Amino acid sequence: MKSSKTNENFWLYGKHTCMSALKNKNRRCIELLVTENFYREHEKEIRQCVNSKGIKVRLVENKILNDVLSKGANHQGIALNVAPILYNLSIEEVAESSNDSSTIVILDQVTDTHNIGSILRTSACFNVNALVLPHNHSPGENASIAKAASGALDIVPLIYVTNIVKTMQYLKKVGYWCYGFDCNAKENIDEIKSFEKKRVIIFGSEEKGMRRKGSKNSIVFFLVSLVVSMICLTYASVPLYSIFCKATGYGGTTRKVTNATISATDQKIRVHFNADIMSDLPWEFKSETNYVDVNIGEQSLAFYYAKNLSYQPSFGMAVYNVTPFKAGKYFNKVACFCFEEQMLLPKQKAAMPVSFYIDPEIMLDSNTKDLSEITLSYTFFKLK
Repeated sequence: MKSSKTNENFWLYGKHTCMSALKNKNRRCIELLVTENFYREHEKEIRQCVNSKGIKVRLVENKILNDVLSKGANHQGIALNVAPILYNLSIEEVAESSNDSSTIVILDQVTDTHNIGSILRTSACFNVNALVLPHNHSPGENASIAKAASGALDIVPLIYVTNIVKTMQYLKKVGYWCYGFDCNAKENIDEIKSFEKKRVIIFGSEEKGMRRKGSKNSIVFFLVSLVVSMICLTYASVPLYSIFCKATGYGGTTRKVTNATISATDQKIRVHFNADIMSDLPWEFKSETNYVDVNIGEQSLAFYYAKNLSYQPSFGMAVYNVTPFKAGKYFNKVACFCFEEQMLLPKQKAAMPVSFYIDPEIMLDSNTKDLSEITLSYTFFKLK
């Protein structure tokens, strides 16, 4: 049974995080604070959400939000007071309700809230059925996880279990294959030609990797090592993306298309570009423009720029996500720089282009046909 580790209410902040929570039928929302500017820009969407939740909107100044939230919180003009999600959902129910293709992610003694949030965000992009954590040695729901997840906390079920080993034993019994990712493994992910359709992906703690004693080793079929050390859990999106590519038949890290597959339309959509960088990578990373308005179905080109601020050569790798997550399957990258090692010489600046188009099928999906904007985000991490 899923149970929150705390019963205390807490504040969510940021557009994607708060709007995702407002749309989650399992999330109890208590109070919504927005600035006048934010409300004016998103009035229709906000009114629809608050009416279904039965809560009122309180218009406030930025100062009120700054006082309510932790110092330095990037609230974007919105904050939402919520209770922890309490799904009546067990790992058995997740397994029983899954179809022939299912992915469950297990985090073994992972404590960093940013890592958990990032993995939630990636899991939402790749339709992971559930994220499982042990009740002990794992943080409960909080604003830090929610912000890093950028709305995915209210999309991917977060299930706490008392015993990871027994959970894995059960999943193996009902037909799942278990793949472990660990820095000491001998097999490289690129050497695995295909993944089973029902799979469990296990990542260990930031400091020690997967625990190596006890019965767990008899359950994990593959210990897969990446070129990047899996001690750095922020790279969890790399194996998840590889599984996604191999499970769907995509070759490489981008979906290759031809002009014949693209049918441009007159309908426009705004694509925002976001650039983040981890603090231990001495680079500057930014997008050329904040957004572009593109025709759906028309191939477009955008540029990011990275600069090495140090006096030593350094290496980085970028991961990406698309929000809202329901739009992800319609965002097609023809070419980009993600999931590849990038090396910059001292003080070197490099242009990093992204070629993409929005699949016209987005206009036929009842969940996405009214979307007016999409955000493409890249985060660069240091390669150790």
